[in-house]
Amino acid sequence: MLLGAVLPVLATGQQPSPSVDVPDLFGEVIDVRVVNLEVVVTDRSGARVRGLEPEDFELIVDGRVVPIDYFTEIFGGEALGADDRGEDGAVSRHAVVPGLAPGEPVGTNYLVYVDDNHTLKVVRDEIVRGIIDDLPRLGEHDRMAVVVQSGPRVEMLSSWSRSQRELSEALGKLLDGRLYGGSIRSSLYVARASAIAASRARGGEAVAPPGLGGAAQRVDLELAIAGVVSTLRGFAQPPGRKVMMVIAGDWPIGAFRTDDDSLDHVTELDLMAQMVETANLLGYTLYPVGSSFDHVVWRYAGMRRVARDTGGRPLFDQPAVLADAIEDTRSYYWLGFTPDFSGDDSRHEVRVRLRDPALVARSRTGYLDLSRTAELSMSTQSALLFGHETPGAPLRIELGRATRWGLRKMDVPITVYVPLDEVTFLEQGDEEIGRLEIRLAVVDSSGSQADIPIIPLVLQGEREGGEYYRYETSLHMRRRPHELVVSVHDPLGNKTLHGRAELSFRSTRD
Repeated sequence: MLLGAVLPVLATGQQPSPSVDVPDLFGEVIDVRVVNLEVVVTDRSGARVRGLEPEDFELIVDGRVVPIDYFTEIFGGEALGADDRGEDGAVSRHAVVPGLAPGEPVGTNYLVYVDDNHTLKVVRDEIVRGIIDDLPRLGEHDRMAVVVQSGPRVEMLSSWSRSQRELSEALGKLLDGRLYGGSIRSSLYVARASAIAASRARGGEAVAPPGLGGAAQRVDLELAIAGVVSTLRGFAQPPGRKVMMVIAGDWPIGAFRTDDDSLDHVTELDLMAQMVETANLLGYTLYPVGSSFDHVVWRYAGMRRVARDTGGRPLFDQPAVLADAIEDTRSYYWLGFTPDFSGDDSRHEVRVRLRDPALVARSRTGYLDLSRTAELSMSTQSALLFGHETPGAPLRIELGRATRWGLRKMDVPITVYVPLDEVTFLEQGDEEIGRLEIRLAVVDSSGSQADIPIIPLVLQGEREGGEYYRYETSLHMRRRPHELVVSVHDPLGNKTLHGRAELSFRSTRD
């Protein structure tokens, strides 16, 4: 009979300690990771420069010059080898970035993100039709995924696919006014429309200038940015180069009061920093796509900053945004270095400098030393948003009878059955010992997500084939529909299992 931690009834967010004292038999997993930078090099006129070697670059991390461990020139979507010559006849000699072979095609993953809440359909449709028309330009190894944020929820219209038919059908859904769009629905648009109407009534110009944004506008922007960040985390793992095209529209701009309502303010640039950090963390290059009638300089200042700090460029007033993004991501230099990872989620600044002052380099400006804990929480959030499947036997989730908790909340008992055949154990004497990490991710019908708790468990005893470990807890939440994803991670076997359930006050009652 397998013993484990005492089965406690816990509110979300509590982290029980193991009930048994077990020596650290598992050690540490050696994880040699490489930070890769995609660097576009141009001359002063903007023309691409080919044939450079590692000694032409200087890599500066946190103010200190570090060696370039790997170097590959990508030209036309293909990794150049030692015998490939540039237009000037120079021979490229380098240690190839891990995972690439000379002459091997390099695929690019294009993640198309559409904010349905802030884009006018008449403007967005032209952009979407242009993307559909340019799908044949995708390379043989390129892939695309399509995601839309409509209301508070993020919806995946297509996962990674190379099928032009599938992608065309997914993008085509955005052209259906019954499903998406027709008018901007954000609180920002309502506030601006009211200001414009008042200005007209006074005989002034029909323009709502940027100013101090209220609490509603800040929340509106934070939800929009949260949609982008959640999508990046949900699509964190594809191999090859990663690009996100952000069709955002009229996001709130200006200065917003801080949470403590002090005289200090934050701007849209401050709030957009989270997008930059997440993109740089996951190796995504961001290409903001113009989708607004309002093409004044201050409207796109934040998006220009986002593009610059992730190594991309803005695609404003472009007739063919996908064609331009493909052209911009076909040829670049891929630099790799191996830092001393600590797994402490700390941020590090990265700068690429060229020996020739007449040349200009464009690349992302930093990376995060991501912890394994943060990676697993991203995986759980990905499963919550997009329903990713996992191999092996699934988790079984049983819901108990919900009871009222206060005026507007409920308490829902949860039982999770973990298939022990999917868990790796180590023998210690006559017993077997295993470790698990349980994560609970919950999103309600308005799109609000709670923090993801991490619950460590130690299993100890004897087991037989086909057995399940039962974990019991309870969740306190508002009495409204919720989606629940439970993730169980086995650190030794490096395996994560997911289970999903729908929660509501009625559905969980006897």
